[in-house]
Amino acid sequence: MTTEEANQDEPRPTRPGLKIPWFKVAGSGANWRRVLGNTPGLLRRSANSGTKDEVPGTTPGSRIEPEGPTVFDDAFLRRLERLQVVARRQQGANFGGRRSRQRGSSIEFADYREYAVGDDLRNIDWNIYGRSDRLFVKLREDEESLVIHLIVDTSRSMDWGAVSKLGHARRLASAIGYAGLCSSDTIVGAGISDRVAVASPPIRGKASYRRLFQFFGTLSPAWRTDLGTSLRAYAASHRQRGLAVIISDLLGPGVHEGIAALLERGFEVAVMHVIDPTEMDPDLDGDLDVYDRETGEVLRITVDDDLATRYRARVASWLAETESRCIARQVRYIPISTTTPIQEFLFHDARARRLLA
Repeated sequence: MTTEEANQDEPRPTRPGLKIPWFKVAGSGANWRRVLGNTPGLLRRSANSGTKDEVPGTTPGSRIEPEGPTVFDDAFLRRLERLQVVARRQQGANFGGRRSRQRGSSIEFADYREYAVGDDLRNIDWNIYGRSDRLFVKLREDEESLVIHLIVDTSRSMDWGAVSKLGHARRLASAIGYAGLCSSDTIVGAGISDRVAVASPPIRGKASYRRLFQFFGTLSPAWRTDLGTSLRAYAASHRQRGLAVIISDLLGPGVHEGIAALLERGFEVAVMHVIDPTEMDPDLDGDLDVYDRETGEVLRITVDDDLATRYRARVASWLAETESRCIARQVRYIPISTTTPIQEFLFHDARARRLLA
């Protein structure tokens, strides 16, 4: 598997003022004005306001970082072991931990695939190795191993919120991946922004969970978002089809085109939409500078009741449209608030949405 180095761009200077990603629901540039209204009254800023606005929903120095992905207590891990990631269709046969929908017996040969770290050495075909000097494992028809691709959006807009959206996403990916490892599934992790910044090799077996946690624990914010480009690149570069779980705030161009590329390549797709409640209903008023978290662009606005009402309506419309487009493609759409505890989401919401069982 090819991987790329994470984006090493130097962080840009931090500007004073309000740094929030929510206005990006309609895109960037001229689209800001479509959301916020294109009237002189809305785009003016008082020269004498002299105010410095903090991130909504927080006070200076109050940002809450969720515990690192490796900080799960034993009781929580034991509960995760009883969960299983649900796929609507199983991808490929393998000598794993799930019963296959295909007929066959445990000794019935199905196919070969290249060896990956974590495969059972007993399934290697040494005759092929002797002829080709390459390792292949035999696949059986009685059981299947689901390949789960956990794709975390690491763009700058995810590094925001009273509870970091990226921190929340990393813990979700770690917990879901652990449940998959305990079910003999194969886990592939990835961090994406404007490209596939980093991807893990396939991880198998419960004993490998520390590698999984370490991978997600080291994901850091990149810069810009281009979900369409990065998801298309991911689909093209991974031959092991399976369930692709995208964990993102979806604040970027081309997400539906990227989902389409995954579907065309034979992936099943689920979207976990990470949302900060302030993005839904920001408590803002007066003359403000609104900054794009990823480009540093600034829009000067005056927030009044009319603008706030139109903003909330636009966000509601965007969320409804996103869910509708996912449903039309048979993609599971699962919204999650950063205020919802991980355990509550995994053992209630995710099960209700049939991501876990």
